[in-house]
Amino acid sequence: DAWIGSIHGRQTDFIEKVRTNRKVFLLTDAQNSWKQIAINLSNNQCGEYTMYLGNRLSYPDEIIIKSTAHELLTQQYNFTLCVVIIINENIPQHE
Repeated sequence: DAWIGSIHGRQTDFIEKVRTNRKVFLLTDAQNSWKQIAINLSNNQCGEYTMYLGNRLSYPDEIIIKSTAHELLTQQYNFTLCVVIIINENIPQHE
């Protein structure tokens, strides 16, 4: 039930997708990183949206972080290729 997209090596207007979908799943890269996503969300009045960062999923050293976009602005993680899930709590969850 999520909009699935990729900003790995391309530009996508994910802000509009976040505003119109409860869940957005994004594949990232070093340039279009989790940090850039958090910056873009915060700059577009979506800083309180929840973000999940998944780094090295399925590997023994996988890391999953849950935070708001605004809180992530002050964090430093060395994730170059990760997945990001954004939750827009303003849209009701499907039953």
